[in-house]
Amino acid sequence: MIELYDIPIDRKTWSNLLQVISDYCEAEIKNTKRTLNLVDLANRSGDKAVEEFLQWLMNEQAKREKQSLDLLMEVIRIVYLEYYLIRS
Repeated sequence: MIELYDIPIDRKTWSNLLQVISDYCEAEIKNTKRTLNLVDLANRSGDKAVEEFLQWLMNEQAKREKQSLDLLMEVIRIVYLEYYLIRS
């Protein structure tokens, strides 16, 4: 049996860009975990067609997660560079 739930909204406002991107990364990591749970469910049920689709979805999700982490690292780099320049 599959049951769908509402997706909770953790936050509606952010005080800076770093918080926004950090929450974006956390959301992508959660999506990856959820997708892996679906892969496991399809595997246990022996549904090969769904497994193949989810493998494609997992590959796409891995790209999204990597992009979000890359963006986070870039924002952190910019924030620290700005901090350094202000303090100099």
